[in-house]
Amino acid sequence: MYNILILYDSIFGNTEKLAKAMSKSLEGSYQVELRSVDEVFPERLDDTNFLIVGSPTRNAKPTGGLVEFLKKIPSQGLNGVKFVTFDCRLAKPELKKHFIYLSLSWFLGYAGDKISKKLALLGGIKVAPNEGFYVNGIEGPLKNGELERAEKWVKSILAQA
Repeated sequence: MYNILILYDSIFGNTEKLAKAMSKSLEGSYQVELRSVDEVFPERLDDTNFLIVGSPTRNAKPTGGLVEFLKKIPSQGLNGVKFVTFDCRLAKPELKKHFIYLSLSWFLGYAGDKISKKLALLGGIKVAPNEGFYVNGIEGPLKNGELERAEKWVKSILAQA
């Protein structure tokens, strides 16, 4: 059985809502711990064999808090730990209203992609591509159906892993 840590950072609460929905959907089937990035230390990862990490996309990157946390993980500190990443991002109709975000996302990518690269460099094993969940407007709320999609996504990933 997997010892799962869902680790997230959130600015407007959207990424937190997704992480909580994922955690709740896995209760009873897996041993799950849900933590904000400011509530966990890198040493906590020693007991984790499956990591789910999420962040809002801010200027094509994860939040500063998540970036700082990842820097504290020792080199190869995630050897053998399976992981997936997710992020919050503007829905495409919203991107058109915010040209700078559209430009950044097309050229620079999303938060989850960068988190995934860092976790792999630390020895983690990526088991699925990053998943993006959509918000309406820069502060949200989440688009209708995104919480349910997050629940289905995380269950399908773990069923395959």
